[in-house]
Amino acid sequence: ASLVLFSGLISVYDNVMNVIFYNDLPRTEQNPVASWIINMGGVSSLVQIKAVTTILAVGIMLGLIKTKYRVVILPVFLFQLG
Repeated sequence: ASLVLFSGLISVYDNVMNVIFYNDLPRTEQNPVASWIINMGGVSSLVQIKAVTTILAVGIMLGLIKTKYRVVILPVFLFQLG
């Protein structure tokens, strides 16, 4: 559960940075998916999508804790940390 919490916190931190750099993000974002979302709906759309998907991902990972698929939590955490 701690890894799930830390994964969620990393994602929240990333989203907070999106808000802080709101005006610069359209020019500096290097992720092609994020850039596409910004071009389609603006930075606010990116922040909203990331918030919703973070909540969904944390919920799914919490649900996986009691299953045989809990082994995916560590790789997800390490990916988020990277």
